[in-house]
Amino acid sequence: MNQELKTAHQDRLKAVARFNAMDEAAFGALVDQGQFIRIEEGHLLFKRSTSDDTLHFLLEGQLNLVNDAFENTAFTPADTTAAGAVDAVDVHTVSAVAATSCVIFQINRGVLDQPKSAPQGNWMENLLSTPLFEFIPPNHIQALFKRFEPVAVPANHTIIQQGDAGDFFYVIKSGRVAVDQEANGQVSRVAEMGSGSSFGQDALISDAPRNATVVSLESCELMRLSEVDFSELLMSPVIEYVSLEEVEAVKKMHETAPVFIDVRSKLELQSSHISDQVERIPLPMLRNELPGLPKEPIYLVIGPKRPKIAEVATYLLNEAGITAYVLNVPEE
Repeated sequence: MNQELKTAHQDRLKAVARFNAMDEAAFGALVDQGQFIRIEEGHLLFKRSTSDDTLHFLLEGQLNLVNDAFENTAFTPADTTAAGAVDAVDVHTVSAVAATSCVIFQINRGVLDQPKSAPQGNWMENLLSTPLFEFIPPNHIQALFKRFEPVAVPANHTIIQQGDAGDFFYVIKSGRVAVDQEANGQVSRVAEMGSGSSFGQDALISDAPRNATVVSLESCELMRLSEVDFSELLMSPVIEYVSLEEVEAVKKMHETAPVFIDVRSKLELQSSHISDQVERIPLPMLRNELPGLPKEPIYLVIGPKRPKIAEVATYLLNEAGITAYVLNVPEE
């Protein structure tokens, strides 16, 4: 049965974003380490809140994903092609029940975590592999890849201009871009980015103007997401808030004491608001310090209500695999 299903469905598996950049030898080796199975209507593929070392790729039929409110979301092979495995997290957030007869490719997630011979730069795979996507519900991931739209950009083209209002979030599918910032009449190149990198989120999160200009260094293929879709599908699940009253509860829930970070340029927080020590790491400095920050504690981020730079910092911390919340502090 496995061989028959393999012959009939491996081309569909190859179309999945996670695999379509692999050469034939690498893809064949991967297929040999997995299994094609058929399950019938009503079969429970996996249950919510259970650990699972297996990734499931739906190739035929339809699954119903059932959340903790017993709401059903349909999952189809088209969703697999765009987003990859069904609820691809260590502990499932939904239950998956076969709505029809289904064909599924199963493989141990450890196999896919090993170094691959596939070319680098698959934008979907790179985006999905960031810690950020641990926060994103499966139905949001499915919607995300349906709402991204492709944009072809020639070399030496200004993609976003410093000072303009934010409108799109971008992921680089191919090509390279440069990030330039102007201050006091001087323009500095602060970064260069290639395939799989993303940009444009700061203005969408903070409601402030673009803080840099991004120019293509060569012809590029970009995928972009509108401000509305970014806010609904990416920003809302990632950025959460903690009030001053909830700080003590956060402390009790974790063995390691939380770290308080003020990302404003000047430390304006009064000791009457919070007795704990607060580190001042302005947002531009935080980007450079991210790799050296310990990941064990919970980070509580303080910033002004406008622009919402605490939200930007929290997004960046979570994107780096560091658990962070915006701390709601009364403004002075």
